[in-house]
Amino acid sequence: MKKSSDESVNVEIGKELIKNSEDENTRGRIEETLNLPIDHFERYRIQFVDSESAHLVQEIHGYKQIFDEYLFKTAMDDYFDQACDLYEGRGDENIILLLKSINFDYNKIIDSDLEEHEKVAKLVKVIVKAKSYEEAVDHNRGKEIEFDGFENDSDIFDIKEFLYNTFGRKLLEECLVSKIKYFSDKILLKIGKNTYIVPIDIYERSRKYIPNIKENKYKGAAFSSWNSNHEFSQKYVLTPINLFSFYDETPEEIDYLEKIPNDKKMRMFKLGIINHEIAHHIYDYLIDCDKCEEWEKIVEKQKKPLTQYSDRYSNHELKYDEYFAEAVRIMTTSPGYLGINFPEIDRFIKVNFPEIQEAR
Repeated sequence: MKKSSDESVNVEIGKELIKNSEDENTRGRIEETLNLPIDHFERYRIQFVDSESAHLVQEIHGYKQIFDEYLFKTAMDDYFDQACDLYEGRGDENIILLLKSINFDYNKIIDSDLEEHEKVAKLVKVIVKAKSYEEAVDHNRGKEIEFDGFENDSDIFDIKEFLYNTFGRKLLEECLVSKIKYFSDKILLKIGKNTYIVPIDIYERSRKYIPNIKENKYKGAAFSSWNSNHEFSQKYVLTPINLFSFYDETPEEIDYLEKIPNDKKMRMFKLGIINHEIAHHIYDYLIDCDKCEEWEKIVEKQKKPLTQYSDRYSNHELKYDEYFAEAVRIMTTSPGYLGINFPEIDRFIKVNFPEIQEAR
């Protein structure tokens, strides 16, 4: 799952579950099952997945405020001429390539209803933002990704070695992943526009009275969109990936894992989730405008969805992003499946990202 930059990660799971129940009888049974007054659900209230995520948001907003109040004037002095040239249709080739490299369609600003000076100001901001990507990559060079919470999961105890072998150090550095944290005892639920982190036992009790709650359960969250959303942030920063409990998952029912031995299915399922989240970073940072256009055409030609999960996004704005993440997930965990069933998608990844190792 890709974490939306404007998504609220907070409030009480109990109240939301009760509010979304079908009838009063069901709501009453949930309360009774949890054996807690509604007010006591405050114990499950959290503001972010963890303090690091909260600090990251503070860093992003803090820099944005400093930029708008103090640094913007200097940026206007440095890049005003380039922004004007871009606006007037004679943009510097290097600036155009720079904006294309972060998959930014500057023509949307030029064609908007904003006043001319507002358009130029926005173009200056995005030029500065684009330049900050290379600065972030340089800052990430030579740094090891920090792994936290994997030591007690025998399925993926070797996650660090696996990821470096699968993606390569250079690609992972360019993806700006700083930390991968595994909350093995927590469930991630997305209900409406809110996201909740709850203990497994609360999820289990709630499942008895809301049978489809599993449809709201996610295993991972990538924060790369906090960088790619140019309204949300003013510079690229290193971002984490968060993973959650795989409780109540049935990888034996997944078609692309059909030929994986039964005793390996859960391992490959878990690794696939992690690879899916890394693929969001690849899509956000390394799919430029030309590659993006090619990818979208390939996806539109598909006569069947990659996975049940990607099918949920068939009419969603994140359709192409999620298709890419699922394609990488399949390629790196199920030998030969992608090439046999989705040859164009398989070819696109191999041509553009030859460093990604196919499962063997």
